[in-house]
Amino acid sequence: MPTLEIGRAGLRTEYAAMTHNYLIGIMIWEVECDARREFMRTCAAGWKIELNAAVPGLQSDTDLLLNEAIGVQSPEFLSQQMRPRIARGYRVGEELAAAIGLATWANPARARVSIKSLRAELTMPERRKLHSAMNVSEKTLQKDSLEFRRVAHLWGALYISCADEYDLFRPDRLAEFLALSEGLRVRALQVPTIKGDMLLGREVDSWKPPSWLTLPAVSLPPPSNRK
Repeated sequence: MPTLEIGRAGLRTEYAAMTHNYLIGIMIWEVECDARREFMRTCAAGWKIELNAAVPGLQSDTDLLLNEAIGVQSPEFLSQQMRPRIARGYRVGEELAAAIGLATWANPARARVSIKSLRAELTMPERRKLHSAMNVSEKTLQKDSLEFRRVAHLWGALYISCADEYDLFRPDRLAEFLALSEGLRVRALQVPTIKGDMLLGREVDSWKPPSWLTLPAVSLPPPSNRK
């Protein structure tokens, strides 16, 4: 199981923004690829320039900073690459959060969850009109779920954080965000589907927090009354 490469200093105020960007890169491109490397290079170059401006004298060699920025992709170009993958990841997160919600609160007496029925509900025509990110077919949602399985719990935490206005996905609350995502991952390993599989199989190489990080206590919230 891959471990997020976050050092102890990574959650400190001056480095948290870069750690946040690293987590974004993992969530959008769950496996190592050129696009993720380019994204991180661009983030690193921008972070260094901003840090140098905020702390005069930290690194006075401006030419070196500018040389690092030369050749990286523009934020606009990266945004075009990221936008469709963000939409895909977000709906995978919504599916996982909804499935866990069904098993945990909606009908706990019946532990098994029908993913087919859930996807049909999430992609109903009237709902697709209200939620542009869910304006896809069940087959597309199935394809997205397979591709983003390694980071589904991270997207699930983001979905809950946004939909329920917890505002956890920001640099100064990353420990809480990781605690919520880890709670979802553990719960997903316990919830069976109608087919007998778990929402998240143990064979899936899901990303997990580093072992040194003591996660704060964050309980899985009951789903709000969202349409």
